[in-house]
Amino acid sequence: MGRWIMGKQQKLEQISYLYIKDQIIQGLWLPGHHIVESNISTKLDMSRSPIRAALAVLSEEGTIEMRPYRGFYVNEKLSKDVLVPFRLRYFIICYFRLMDRIVKSRTNGRSCAEQLTVELNKLKAAFDHKNYEECAQLEMAIFKKLLSLANHQFLVDEALLCYESVVTKVHKNLSSASASTQENYQRRNIIYLEDIITLISRDKFDETRTICELLAIHQYHQLSAKEQNAFDHASPYLIK
Repeated sequence: MGRWIMGKQQKLEQISYLYIKDQIIQGLWLPGHHIVESNISTKLDMSRSPIRAALAVLSEEGTIEMRPYRGFYVNEKLSKDVLVPFRLRYFIICYFRLMDRIVKSRTNGRSCAEQLTVELNKLKAAFDHKNYEECAQLEMAIFKKLLSLANHQFLVDEALLCYESVVTKVHKNLSSASASTQENYQRRNIIYLEDIITLISRDKFDETRTICELLAIHQYHQLSAKEQNAFDHASPYLIK
């Protein structure tokens, strides 16, 4: 399995790299698309330096090309088959980055702990009734409330989109699995989310990174061998 942790604080150029590549994998930016640095800078709320660093790496990979005096352009179409494993890595990096913002702003986690607990109790009730589709929706609600503390709506939306893609694929992969397998999968999700909420209530945002990473690893193990392989062979740039 590929390496996960890339340091306590995520590099801004890694976020830029992931955002740009996600647009290409989705097919939103087709070959010949002009990549405008200022637009990315505005969306990600960062200077152009880390964006240029990410573009340089993508250019070295051959995903994009630099045209002298004209800028960067998408060079090749990427397979959507790698979207889910790619977004699993994107999610964990977004989460780490958002935790950086929360810690720096000295946010009081207790302010949302009660709301998170309410959602967690709803999740447990859905689990007791074996309503796993509702469980997935409530997981999203928990992450939305938590990540919104970072006050970076675009990055929160990116993280939620990534997690939703992964969970949707996992549920599809498990649709033919035994009832006990599906139950064990969902029970583990709840345990991790419960631990995260407990730490949030104590303002221990840094510590939630490890739990969230364990949750992501749990999702990884529900992916197909092909999807796991795509995750494991992500760019070395993301695991420096």
